[in-house]
Amino acid sequence: MGHQTKNYVTDNGNRTVIGGVLEIAGGGQIVKDGVPIELGGNASDITDSSITTSKLADGAITLAKFGADATKSLNGKLTAKKAAAQADSTATGVEGLVADFNELLAKLRAAGIMS
Repeated sequence: MGHQTKNYVTDNGNRTVIGGVLEIAGGGQIVKDGVPIELGGNASDITDSSITTSKLADGAITLAKFGADATKSLNGKLTAKKAAAQADSTATGVEGLVADFNELLAKLRAAGIMS
């Protein structure tokens, strides 16, 4: 059965199809089982102009959603591994500090964190 309007009810009233725009104005809500559904999209929720993982739902951003090109690109860039532990310096002079610092730099380079 064809429809002449963009918005219509079908499946014996079990489904409402919105082919146009559904605008919820003022205090209007969408409610499921007596509980209002939050749809987001409110810029005031991000008051500091940043998006952090704590502001995203679990699994909201995954490599699969970025697509194969992004995954391939990231995999080529994310190559660092954990650097070997560096003991606290016990140096008592500049020469000892330089030696300890150079040892730290060598470990960072070996881990791929620095070039």
